[in-house]
Amino acid sequence: MKKILALTLCVCLVCCAASNTAAQQNENAGTYTNEETPGAAKANTNEKPGGAASSYTNEKTLGAANPYITAGQSAQPSEELTLTRIDIGKGSTALLVGAPKAEPSETADLPPNPNRLLLVNYSTPIPQSYTAQLVNIGGGHKMDKTAAGYLDEMLSDARKEGLSPVIVSSYRTNKKQQSLFKRQINRHTNRGLTYDEAFNVARTVVAYPGTSEHELGLAADIVAKSYQGLDTKQEETAETKWLMENCKNYGFILRYPQDKSEITEIIYEPWHYRYVGVEAAKVIMENNLCLEEYIELLAVAEK
Repeated sequence: MKKILALTLCVCLVCCAASNTAAQQNENAGTYTNEETPGAAKANTNEKPGGAASSYTNEKTLGAANPYITAGQSAQPSEELTLTRIDIGKGSTALLVGAPKAEPSETADLPPNPNRLLLVNYSTPIPQSYTAQLVNIGGGHKMDKTAAGYLDEMLSDARKEGLSPVIVSSYRTNKKQQSLFKRQINRHTNRGLTYDEAFNVARTVVAYPGTSEHELGLAADIVAKSYQGLDTKQEETAETKWLMENCKNYGFILRYPQDKSEITEIIYEPWHYRYVGVEAAKVIMENNLCLEEYIELLAVAEK
């Protein structure tokens, strides 16, 4: 029998306003391409602001007791949630909301990759030891095998509903991420920003190399076939509305919600979905959490 431990936590949800303007969001407008902006000046992206080397290193502390990153945030009291922590075996646990549920069946979500809850963001880079277990998913795309089957099932079910979701980005190499980040910096320096200013804007639109979920192989950018712009208008499409409502049932979350930008440090991205496992996804999506907040709940539960 699997062990069930119920505990009540007072969850401090942070109410934050998106810190980026619509102009920044429009940097992602248009169909995704791999091409550099024609004629763009080649800014030196080997330096962080202040001259620090920007090539990925593992200097930041990993595995800290509290990996929750909310610089400048103040906790706001919120509703009390009853969370049930479940040991689902193979070294994996999950938090459920509400009263204890029935034990997971033999077909419960038990993905082989324990890194499905790995938090990466600007302050928490990908561990150098991490290696994505990639499989081809069609259309020239790859995903970690942990997420690939769930992604395929989710998109297949969406198509059965008469929808046409399209994957425009999935796994990326670090080299590819560097290219995308460099392109963003070029765009902003060409518009008159200093390198430091351009860097700080770029990292809210494209994750800094070595901190991108696309490098994990656990994230995919999904849009409607009828409208492939990477901007806020994507949320108006039937495909995105369906994904936002149903992604949790396949273990995916909307990774960068509209009201969490001050925590995630990334603009609202209604096209970016991250695999975390079904149980975690349901807690996150049903309680309007971002992954940083969920990881904080796990850290509190360990105490």
